[in-house]
Amino acid sequence: DLISKNPQGQFAEIEVARQAATGRLKTRASQRRLIVRSEETLKLLAEWVATREGQGAPVDGFLFGDPSNDSQRYRPAATIALVSRLLKTVTGEPTISLHTLRHTAISNLMSEVWLNPPEVDINRIEVVAAHAGHASGLTTLRTYSHVYELALRTGLDRALRQDVALSSQVAAPILGLRPDALRQHA
Repeated sequence: DLISKNPQGQFAEIEVARQAATGRLKTRASQRRLIVRSEETLKLLAEWVATREGQGAPVDGFLFGDPSNDSQRYRPAATIALVSRLLKTVTGEPTISLHTLRHTAISNLMSEVWLNPPEVDINRIEVVAAHAGHASGLTTLRTYSHVYELALRTGLDRALRQDVALSSQVAAPILGLRPDALRQHA
């Protein structure tokens, strides 16, 4: 089924094909996924999948597959150009791209990780990494945490108070860092 359900509600998980000509995803260990939760978007996806099935597409076929050859994407450059134009129109931002949208979404997830204490004993950075398609949480941490100094500082302060009973302002000189070092990278 296209639509699944978990405690957070209904969702669809879409694997993003990177090397579509061969039908392979980016790598086996690092599959990029798009999690869709919007009720309206889920309805549109279900309608589109029904249309594709009506064209004879296999259930595991490309979402934007070529109607005459299901092992190929349908006009990839035209599809990307259309999505880019739609993003620019919807946001009013002339420089936005799919990659920008991805970066913003993952950065927002990382901000949530830093600002909110965990409710369960799981590594939430690894969860975000899995959603991002990163083989390691370290990649996600390096690439997407720099945007949110306040969230990162809050998370570090919480961990230091809990485990060491120090704030980042007090710990920075002990570690040989300037307390304002993070602000210079923002």
